[in-house]
Amino acid sequence: VEFTATSVSDLKKYIAELEVQTGMTQRRRGPAGFYV
Repeated sequence: VEFTATSVSDLKKYIAELEVQTGMTQRRRGPAGFYV
């Protein structure tokens, strides 16, 4: 699966929103290694 720049931005935004909703903002490195 290839990700375009837009897809990556949307994913990061989506993940960031999930972190806020679930209170995982303290886990900056990402639960599944999304942040490389």
